[in-house]
Amino acid sequence: MSNVAFLVDPDFAQTHVGVRNYIFALKALIEKHGHATHLIMIDQDQQWYSIHYANHGFEENNGGTDIRIAAAPRDMLRQFYARAATSRRSDVHKVALGSRFPAGLFDMCIITAPWAVRFDERLPGTLLLGLVHDVIPNIHALVKPTHPFGFADEHRRGYEYYLRHCDAIITNSADTAKSFEQFFGGGRRVQPLPPLVPKAFLSAPVPQDQRGNTVLLAGPLDPRKGLQQLPALLNSLDAACDSVTMFGAIRCRETDAHDFFRALRTEHLIWYPTISAAELVRLYARSRLLLFPSLEEGLGIPIIEAQWMGARVAVRAKSPMRDLALEGHVLLDERPDPAGAEKEAQHYAPLLLNALQDKAFDHAKLAETARRRFNPEVALSVLSRLGVDLLSLD
Repeated sequence: MSNVAFLVDPDFAQTHVGVRNYIFALKALIEKHGHATHLIMIDQDQQWYSIHYANHGFEENNGGTDIRIAAAPRDMLRQFYARAATSRRSDVHKVALGSRFPAGLFDMCIITAPWAVRFDERLPGTLLLGLVHDVIPNIHALVKPTHPFGFADEHRRGYEYYLRHCDAIITNSADTAKSFEQFFGGGRRVQPLPPLVPKAFLSAPVPQDQRGNTVLLAGPLDPRKGLQQLPALLNSLDAACDSVTMFGAIRCRETDAHDFFRALRTEHLIWYPTISAAELVRLYARSRLLLFPSLEEGLGIPIIEAQWMGARVAVRAKSPMRDLALEGHVLLDERPDPAGAEKEAQHYAPLLLNALQDKAFDHAKLAETARRRFNPEVALSVLSRLGVDLLSLD
């Protein structure tokens, strides 16, 4: 049996939902093959700890609990504020490991994010890997009007540590590997892992086709996820749509959230400001279409989740979204129509209506295809080639 450590940042339980999803999925795969995993951290005082969650369901649900609001769109925000929607977080128990990294305790240590690096020396006595999620902050520091220099610099310093000290640099996709090499180099040491579905999806059975004409939205209250375009696209489907279900927190200005709900025609809206993994699996299994006109994605996890459970997807014709879309997908233009959201909705309404109303489409076959395409065991094969066999017990 091998011991694998995941070095996480002290705020791991409170922030970076996508990072947690990926780490928990990888952790579950390693444990499935009988190996031991550990979450460790280093604080500002340079003290090392192993960390454990008091809530044993925290990993399965990635900190999410079910808050469900069913109302007409005009009443959504009022009910949201009345519910005082907050995610239930787990208490973290820390076990001291000392002022030095415990050399020899772990066969492999994966630094899960560049901002978790709070030291200069190479961690001794372990195969050391650095995980890259994206270089978006570094790109934005060059091209955005408001430059996120601080966050970009945290990435840069962490990535330069990877280049100096890590035995290999692993990325969460081939696209991320390409972007990292363009910015930082690394050559053959950069090894892409496949996208991974969250832990709860790994054991979910292929759903039988018991779907209504339900459209699902992932994180729509975010300008990067198509906030401005979604109302017109949804309204074009209103006559054929039984209901619209959305999940995700508010990531936009309050006025923009009001405008979003005000623009919707549907009277059958359900919103989960926070959602458990089990409920998310159920939603995908009962939906026909994920409408996801996201403009920027690091991983595109909702696209994988939807197809894993047999739901068709409508996404932008832009990498990585288009690369993840399987049979039955609808590709929207890479960028929103400059003529406006209404013009785009008119153009794509026939394709979206067909995806929503096509009762002959084999959703179970789509789920089976997705499970072959996004086979999580590939990730362990990559890690095993780097020096610690995780596919079989020692």
